[in-house]
Amino acid sequence: MVENSRRIALVAMFGVLLVSLYYYSELPARMATHWDANGVANGFLDRDVALFLLPGISIAVYFVLMLMPYIDPLGKNVRHFHDSYELLALALVLFLSYLQGLSLLYNLGRDFNMVVALIPAFAGLLFILGRMLAVVKRNWSVGIRTPWTMSSDKVWDRTHSVGSVLYQVSAVLTLGGVLVQDKAVFFLLVPVLATSIFLVVYSYKEYRKLGGG
Repeated sequence: MVENSRRIALVAMFGVLLVSLYYYSELPARMATHWDANGVANGFLDRDVALFLLPGISIAVYFVLMLMPYIDPLGKNVRHFHDSYELLALALVLFLSYLQGLSLLYNLGRDFNMVVALIPAFAGLLFILGRMLAVVKRNWSVGIRTPWTMSSDKVWDRTHSVGSVLYQVSAVLTLGGVLVQDKAVFFLLVPVLATSIFLVVYSYKEYRKLGGG
């Protein structure tokens, strides 16, 4: 599974780069790179920068993720959920590649709401993250890393067990933005932000409940 995940990630990263190069001459000199809550472009960059920004970020993020377990002081724990870690890295690459695809379509003149189009991919990434949290062990690379989870295996496990469920629920709630498009940005941001804030507080309370771990 690991080798297949890496092959797919490499194809996605460099494939979207080649597609971007293919459409280079058809794209405007100033490309839309940022959209407001209504999915309307409100930020632009020169084509030579905008076209390669997301592919560059995708390649950099992926290789950092591949490196992290080797320099993480708790990297040995990553071996316990290595397949899930690789799947999350792949999901992130696919998400960024999808975002680059949307950017190309928008700048080639296709008419759609960027926020709404982003929601299914974001929900999928969030769901995979939630699934991974159920098996992740304490480490510095991925997970819900608060001062209290990093200080106690019990707090880490309890927080991630709850977080796994909440992030998967958040992923489902996020899809509501496809149905209620005038509130799409609300569905995109509020569930994940509320879950993240709750889990920080939860980890602190669990730490106190356990008397410091």
